[in-house]
Amino acid sequence: MRMTRRLFFSIMAFMLTVVSALMVPSYSQASILSTVNGATCWHGDSQYPVWDTGSSFGSIFDVHTAYINYEDDKILNIVVKGNGISYKHDNLTGESSSHNIVENKTTGRVTINGKEPPPSSQGMFYPAYALVKDYAIRVSGAVNYNTARVGSDIEFTGIKQVLSIDNYSGIIDNCSGDLNGSVFRLGREEVELKPTLIYKQEYGVKKIGGGYIKLLSLDNGQDYLSFPLQNNGSVKASVVSTASDRVFLLIQTYQGSANGSNVCDGMWLVGKHGDKYVTYATKATLDQAGLLYDDIESQINDGKLEIIGVGRAYGNGMGDKYSGRRYRIIGKGYGTVGSVYLRWDSNANWIGFQLVNVG
Repeated sequence: MRMTRRLFFSIMAFMLTVVSALMVPSYSQASILSTVNGATCWHGDSQYPVWDTGSSFGSIFDVHTAYINYEDDKILNIVVKGNGISYKHDNLTGESSSHNIVENKTTGRVTINGKEPPPSSQGMFYPAYALVKDYAIRVSGAVNYNTARVGSDIEFTGIKQVLSIDNYSGIIDNCSGDLNGSVFRLGREEVELKPTLIYKQEYGVKKIGGGYIKLLSLDNGQDYLSFPLQNNGSVKASVVSTASDRVFLLIQTYQGSANGSNVCDGMWLVGKHGDKYVTYATKATLDQAGLLYDDIESQINDGKLEIIGVGRAYGNGMGDKYSGRRYRIIGKGYGTVGSVYLRWDSNANWIGFQLVNVG
């Protein structure tokens, strides 16, 4: 039977409608994604560009975890962490994982985890990679010092907690704390840490199913930065003051347990760089430095911000992860094998870091 021209175009129009419905973001997706400098970003935050997507889920980079792992005149190798996001629930879908990105400087070819990005995702991948690359190059100014005896160009003077939300994981008790957020001064301006949390019921009590914490201007509501909170996650934040007018915000997310042991799953040291807020150091900084830890604690030590790696301590040591390492007890049932000292380097105009092991 011969197909008429009108029937042919009607069928083609229907097919294009179906294909478009599969490719175009759903309403919920479109409402949580927006474009920043050519990159599609979660909540319009350039810290979380989407590099691959489907109709219900997407894959994001956490730009502020990016660092240059290796570079010569032929290749640039960047390591960055990422996660999945659910458009329906507007939350992270699992644990963060590391991506290994290699750029061939001669050909411009870029691979992620040993493979070229799929053709269907390249329109998102390359703008997202541009944000990752820009940040990694910028933080390459952070100096990894060989000794903690080097002083800080600006003296760190104090730490004051401004937000705490506890999920009480493993305990039949409601999550609690600053669930509605916290307002405080960060340097010369008032800001707010505003949680957007997903709640769930477990054994009849309210728990945290994920979400994110936003740093906002109290004056005009400007959205500065976002920090993801994992399923069953808890969070605490502190203002870190210095002897100058420079001030930082230290945010830590963690997984708790019934026995009181915590596992750090996120850390961000935030401050002004010019007229913008940036992340100067993250959990990736601690990993890059070589710190061994399950959880972390912070304190001021000799004018520097000390991030202490913490783990469970037993009668004969600290477990397989710390096997063969010298350690010291820092509290009942806990020990440490080392710390990372964060200091301000005026030459680099950035935070430098130093690993110091117990010796």
